[in-house]
Amino acid sequence: VFRQGDPGDAFFICKRGRVLLLQSNQEIARCEEGDAFGERSLHSTHDEPRAATAKADEDTVLYYLEKKLFLQLLGPGVELMEIEERIRTLKSS
Repeated sequence: VFRQGDPGDAFFICKRGRVLLLQSNQEIARCEEGDAFGERSLHSTHDEPRAATAKADEDTVLYYLEKKLFLQLLGPGVELMEIEERIRTLKSS
């Protein structure tokens, strides 16, 4: 589905099947029907690198929401996300 380090540009929901989430080739979670993953990609206005690899473990059907569409749906709320992001950056400095 995606690899650790890829740009985070979409959020996923597992409709059917199973997806393994891996960090440095170690399984950290499994997502099955109804589970969601990749939500961190929606928390930022820019594409942060993926923290894990997502790999389908069997025949799998996924729904996905691209960040671009998510930000369009948010409308003016995007400005609030950008302010929150700047505050987080300042706190970590």
